[in-house]
Amino acid sequence: MQEGRQQLCHIRFAPLLDSVVTDAAISDLHKSYKQDKQNDPGFTTLNTERVPTGLTPMPEVQPAKEVKPSDLTLSPKPCDITQSPFYNITFPSRSTFTECDLLNQIFFPRFWNCHPMARAENKPLLRDKLMTLACVMFNGIYPYCQDAEKVTAVLAQLFAGFGRLRELIKKDVLAAYQGDPAAKFLAEVIRCYPGLTAVMVQRVAHELYKLNVAVYPRELCELVHRYTAIDIHPGAEIGEYFFIDHGVGTVIGETCVIGSWCRIYQNVTLGALHFEIDSDTKMLRKNYKRHPTIGHNVVIGTGAKLLGPLTVGDHVSIGANSWVQEDIPSYTSVFIQQHPAQAKKVRKDA
Repeated sequence: MQEGRQQLCHIRFAPLLDSVVTDAAISDLHKSYKQDKQNDPGFTTLNTERVPTGLTPMPEVQPAKEVKPSDLTLSPKPCDITQSPFYNITFPSRSTFTECDLLNQIFFPRFWNCHPMARAENKPLLRDKLMTLACVMFNGIYPYCQDAEKVTAVLAQLFAGFGRLRELIKKDVLAAYQGDPAAKFLAEVIRCYPGLTAVMVQRVAHELYKLNVAVYPRELCELVHRYTAIDIHPGAEIGEYFFIDHGVGTVIGETCVIGSWCRIYQNVTLGALHFEIDSDTKMLRKNYKRHPTIGHNVVIGTGAKLLGPLTVGDHVSIGANSWVQEDIPSYTSVFIQQHPAQAKKVRKDA
């Protein structure tokens, strides 16, 4: 295994990664595996009630500044990409999405042909799998940091939370299984549903995003976007029991906050309505609230567009193709009042 690590990581850095995968991290994952029943990845241990209890209140949305038409004019400046700090850095190849495969195997070993790894007596197998992922992630983060000790410290924090992350992702599996009448088996959700894959990767990327890792969390989310056609920014905060059904064309922006037990269908956009201009740089302003905050137990139908820093309350249903740019109170249904009329005519060649 050491030889394989050296192929993945520069030989100087391979020994540093031995501190990333701790006994505590392995024990937490095996504790999570131990809850799994035969042919049931532990979902009988979860709360299956549709109404969440004990949830933290949704954060208060800070309103965006009023934008005047005169503020929407950009002043383009010359862009010299040779001045980028990453201009002469060697980046890892992206012909495959190795991280996604490894995460599947680590979080659901019994569904991705890694059964022995889930047994407590086989800790070396789990350690080797985690070390392989650590090497791949090291290669992804290092070009943007150039400090091997900082990278390994970040990875150690990430891997220490894998047991908790697995329990969170198991809740997403349960939400998909309960929320889709077409889902007949839990294995079907784990192995087939693109929404689960996109959310799994985003949850890992979000942890790195919170640790201020540059660019790499976005790389992970864009790779899974390429793979699933679901675009979730790593900065989005997503609650428990989250399900994206079908998912093609779904976009969730950086400053979105989504509560628990939410279900979203394909081609939904949780996006920005307008952008503010930085008066000094004349570029679009960054790091402010631009996207919706969604409450608990919310269903958003196919093609709906929720735009701007609006707030949607709890137990809300938003119908297909709705256009929403204002706050929606709790226990409300939103839908298009008048659908386009359907016209029919008999073909001449009938």
